[in-house]
Amino acid sequence: MSGLSASKSALVLSPCLRSFAPGMKHYEDAYADTSKRDNGTSLHAGMDAYYRDGASKGELGLPLGSWQPREPKVANWVHDAIAWSEEHLEPRCESVHSEVYVAYNFSTGEVHHDPAVRERGYPDLPGYVPGTSDLVCILHTGQLLVADWKTGGGTGAEKQLLTLACGLREVYRTPEGELRKVVLAVLYAGEAGVRPHEWEVSDEELSEHKFHMQVQLMDVGVRTEAVPGPHCHSLYCGHLAHCPGVGAIVEDAAESPQGLLPAKQLVRKYDMSAELSSPAHAGFVMSRVTSAKRMLKYHETRVQRYLAAGGKVIADNLEYSKGNDGHRWRPKK
Repeated sequence: MSGLSASKSALVLSPCLRSFAPGMKHYEDAYADTSKRDNGTSLHAGMDAYYRDGASKGELGLPLGSWQPREPKVANWVHDAIAWSEEHLEPRCESVHSEVYVAYNFSTGEVHHDPAVRERGYPDLPGYVPGTSDLVCILHTGQLLVADWKTGGGTGAEKQLLTLACGLREVYRTPEGELRKVVLAVLYAGEAGVRPHEWEVSDEELSEHKFHMQVQLMDVGVRTEAVPGPHCHSLYCGHLAHCPGVGAIVEDAAESPQGLLPAKQLVRKYDMSAELSSPAHAGFVMSRVTSAKRMLKYHETRVQRYLAAGGKVIADNLEYSKGNDGHRWRPKK
């Protein structure tokens, strides 16, 4: 089995990541709005500078060195996160480790850990699933805390943390060589400060996750079709703009009765994903985008009415629901 994507999102193993995407040509979507993701990356870098600068001198809470926030508001987020860490996290910890790389082989149980691996520059280890944990802490209780900073939604965080925990508990065994009990945490950071969501994980849950990962990894490189779904957006898929599965949905949506695409535009003269070659080609693409938006909005409204009437919307381990942040996909309760 070949190594998986270096993206931490690969740990979630969406249907595409375990089938279609590993063999697909890598495209860069120059038109995607990555500002939210980039601000999240900036917060991660700021918190990593805080923990690493302090750890190198035997204490925490020191200046952030050369770190510069992407936007002024990110500096406020990091300031609030440091204050929260000093008051609520660090007093609970024997040790705090930031941006910890681990790669785990779910077939053999072997683990690879190297502190020199930084910024997702993962080595090519066939059969291993690599990832980076934002925070790993040994608590005074003896438990292992595996945590992830989030500045947006938490979709996929549970599976991601479970996958990391399988390898990290091998790395951070007790002095007697015993596996530690695991605590997982999603640390939401932003305008409202830090809102931690923390829970304990049983040995049975970790064993069950290992089994499911083994089953899913058997699919890697076997199937060749894209599988569109909520993961297309929530995992920042690098193939989204060129995905044939999503492209087919756009084509079907545009040409449906609800899309109201003019009859003369129904003939597919151009490739939707190809580089635009003429005014007519651009018009072909944009007419379908406009029509598809109308049709997809129609279906979105149908789903939201179904929700308002008491229905539920489920896809795999995700649930589409309305919250304080509007309608969005969330981990299924």
